[in-house]
Amino acid sequence: MNQEDAALTLKLARGVFFRAMLAGYAGNGNGKNDKIVKTKSSNGNEVTIIFNEGDFMVIDRYYVTPGFNTLAGMTLIFFKGNPIWWMSYGGEYPKEVIPFLKLVLAEEYRIGSFRGGRGPIEWADKKYRYRNRPTGNTCFDSFFGREEITIASSNGLIGFHDYQGASMIGHPPMVL
Repeated sequence: MNQEDAALTLKLARGVFFRAMLAGYAGNGNGKNDKIVKTKSSNGNEVTIIFNEGDFMVIDRYYVTPGFNTLAGMTLIFFKGNPIWWMSYGGEYPKEVIPFLKLVLAEEYRIGSFRGGRGPIEWADKKYRYRNRPTGNTCFDSFFGREEITIASSNGLIGFHDYQGASMIGHPPMVL
């Protein structure tokens, strides 16, 4: 794949990412979309969401530690069977803030805004405040940062996720 093809593929993958996340985690992965397959391990600590669209496949897999609020996950985008993009995320949120987190992420994905693959820089309701703190680059092909949810009235930290990701195509090969 040449640089021009890689740039076009990544542009298309960005749109697929938003649709996959809305059909999956941010949209509760409710199975009403024929492009989505959601599986859960027998003990419930591993969730895999697979989204297929044309030549693209998105796999979002995350793990939850039973008895704790800790989560770690990775999202991969494949094009014609080859991995082209990745994102990892991890941290902890109590269950009661997950609906708020999903709402914030879904709003960002609906408008097609990419700030490290997470939510807006800041968003709040009467109860919670969401903050996304990307470090440096926030573009689709290279990003990292931290998101946090705090209590809106006191700013007390409730939970966080650190995240990072990058394109696996479109860059000249490294010479070692």
